[in-house]
Order: sequence, then structure tokens, then C-alpha cells
Amino acid sequence: MLLTQFSILLKKAVLIFVFILSALFSFAQNGTVTGTVKDANGAPLSNASVTVQGSGRGTTTNTEGMFTLSLNPGRYTIVASYVGYGSANKSVDVQNNSTATVDFLLSESGDVTEVVVTGTRALLW
Repeated sequence: MLLTQFSILLKKAVLIFVFILSALFSFAQNGTVTGTVKDANGAPLSNASVTVQGSGRGTTTNTEGMFTLSLNPGRYTIVASYVGYGSANKSVDVQNNSTATVDFLLSESGDVTEVVVTGTRALLW
């Protein structure tokens, strides 16, 4: 009787272990999108905005114009933009445990001719 109780307990423990292990592997399945954002002359654009269209996900480029996004598998439209430059978008397929590369070249838009900043300050008495 003790042996059958132990056998049942062992089967339950193995089942729980397999369930937890499979859950961990299912959550770890992401892909990566990397790339660069540069101007028309090939100079990197630091702090350019790189977003996934239709979602709140995004990042900014580093000083070399490079970015990295971790996404679930699927097809996405990646949008790159920078102040004073036009925006660009490209479609990318993200697959499990793989890296897709998307590079952008942005042209100056010429739309921004003047920026006015107005501020106020609170008086402290």
C-alpha cells in the first residue's frame, strides 16, 4: 500500500515538473529585430524612434544608430522616425529564436523651419 501511494505521488510530481518545464519553454519563444537608422549620407542617427506600428512597443537608437527589439513571432511593420527627417517603414517577419535585420535611411524633410518654445515658471514667495 505504501508503495502504491509513493508511485502515485511520484507520477504527480513528474507530471507537474513536465507541465512547468513546457510552460517555461513556451514563454521563451521570441525573436529579435535589430538594425540601424542612418541619414542619407550614412551617418548614424542617435536617439531615433523605432516603433512597431499599431502597438505601444518601441525603442530608440543608441549613439551608433543601432536598435534591438524583442518580439513574439509574427509579421510586423517597423517604423523609424527622427526629428527633422521623414519617417520610413518596413515589414519584417519575426521567427522563434532568430534575428531579423532591418536598416533604415532617412532623408531630411525640410518641413521644420522654425521651432518656438514658450515656457512659464511659478513664482516662489
